[in-house]
Amino acid sequence: MTPNCFMIASSGSSATKWVSRVLNLHPSITAWHANEETEDKLSLKSEDALAASLNEKVKQSGTFVGTIHITPWHGVEMQPHIEKLKGRFCGLLRHPVYRINSQSESKIKNNAPPNYDRYRGNLNLLINEIPGLFIAFTEKFGTVFSYGQVEFAVAAYRVFNYEVDLLTLPKRQLFFYESLTKEKSEFSRFVTYLCPGLNVTESYLHDVFNFGKINSHHAVVPVSVKDIYNTFWDEPRRFIFEYILSYFADKYDVINKYQALDYDLTTFR
Repeated sequence: MTPNCFMIASSGSSATKWVSRVLNLHPSITAWHANEETEDKLSLKSEDALAASLNEKVKQSGTFVGTIHITPWHGVEMQPHIEKLKGRFCGLLRHPVYRINSQSESKIKNNAPPNYDRYRGNLNLLINEIPGLFIAFTEKFGTVFSYGQVEFAVAAYRVFNYEVDLLTLPKRQLFFYESLTKEKSEFSRFVTYLCPGLNVTESYLHDVFNFGKINSHHAVVPVSVKDIYNTFWDEPRRFIFEYILSYFADKYDVINKYQALDYDLTTFR
């Protein structure tokens, strides 16, 4: 067994903190969450710098060392830099409706009371990236976005924007929140992909699935995607979601790509 570096790409709201913590339960793995990778911020200056920093820590520790959900690299930007060092790269996905709901609710909660500098910045992002959305929304509803609607729209835009590239990865490099957090066999596949040759024992898997709540820091959501879309989201949010989904479907064929991964984006509406 020769330890290597690894990176798990995700835009968050997919148990990323839980994943990092339970990976760390194994004595041969060190996994950082988000930007806690190092106190040396120079390692975050470029893709090569981050990959080199992780690889150096592998050599120093003799363990598998990696990170998940690290800003600003949520897509495949880091893949060639990790793989050049013979490390492992993968993507972590979750049904986009759940992820958008979780991210938007979390952002609203964590940025209360409303910060209007943030509002203006997010509004400018939307106008620059998807200008037709603002026009279509004001024509339909006769008003501009509220603070919460802007947070929701930005969450939807970023989820699809970050995942456009991840959806092109081979399936062996994709892992899914819905199974990773519930199925021991899938979590075992995940660990052995990231850390080839590592012994994944039943004792370790027991510790993983008895570690604690998953995503407990986010808002509790209804049981099903259909519940979220039809009950939890009001008409303006459904309109925003549909517009942004159509934008990415037309440009990147994301609906068919999600469908190929068994994520339904059609029948629940």
